[in-house]
Amino acid sequence: MITKAMYIERRDESLRALDLEIASLMDYAARATADLAVKYDAAINRLQEMRDQAAKKLQGLHVVSDTGWLGDDATLSMEEAWTDLRNAVLAAITATYCEAGRRTPRQHALVGPLHSQRARRIASRASCH
Repeated sequence: MITKAMYIERRDESLRALDLEIASLMDYAARATADLAVKYDAAINRLQEMRDQAAKKLQGLHVVSDTGWLGDDATLSMEEAWTDLRNAVLAAITATYCEAGRRTPRQHALVGPLHSQRARRIASRASCH
């Protein structure tokens, strides 16, 4: 069974991986045309806000008891925030690479939590049309 400390450590590592992914999108936006850069900046700002909310919820797990943390509302709230954030990052990556003229985001090496089987399945079905 996963302990609260292990869960927090894993989510913290995942947030650091998402920070790298967001930084990669920021680099890509810096090289994009002016019209696309504005669009990317808006998406990046949204991702950063979502990331900050997830980090706050993760910090809130530190005060939850070690025995009942898994079913606690704070944990469920963190999982919901995490799922929303992961999906938003995947959508931003898909949009970025589709607009760059690539056929699928699968060509991009997704890092961190996007290595999940579900994320790979979503990315492999992504359509750039």
